[in-house]
Amino acid sequence: IGLLASLFGSAGYVIAHSFEGFLLAEMLIALGLALTSGTDEACMYQSNKALHESAAHQKWWLANTMVMFASMAVNSILGGMLTAYGRTAPFVFVSVVVLLGFLFSLLLVEPPIERSDTGEARHLTRAMSAIILDCSLVRWMCVAPALIISLNQTFLWMYPGILKDCQLSMDQSGW
Repeated sequence: IGLLASLFGSAGYVIAHSFEGFLLAEMLIALGLALTSGTDEACMYQSNKALHESAAHQKWWLANTMVMFASMAVNSILGGMLTAYGRTAPFVFVSVVVLLGFLFSLLLVEPPIERSDTGEARHLTRAMSAIILDCSLVRWMCVAPALIISLNQTFLWMYPGILKDCQLSMDQSGW
């Protein structure tokens, strides 16, 4: 579900011709990030546990994080280079990559996990709902970074003339 929201958000960047369309795309990407954040580590942990390799989880998660940050750096450079073909070219590329990620995710199989009848999941759900719904600080910690990123992206879309006047290209602006 998270990858689909990210896919629609990335595609929204390509077709957005107004601030409202751009804002909707930003919100879909934020929703996609929120829905996928943590699920990858949980799946990796459960897989390691099912393979009786729980002790190696930290090693594999660190390797995963290293690859993730390296790919973000490469994709940032590639995104800057793709702007030579138009401002929407990086988002077309991202949409294709996210679509491929979604299709690959359909091949994943969740490992069997031990379930107990003590209702821990029910208590965990209640606790998480209470934290998110009752704690304004947690809600603010979720909303503030998304707002800052949205403003940065909005600047890039709405004011390319300012970048040109400052003699900055899109790839020098932090995207």
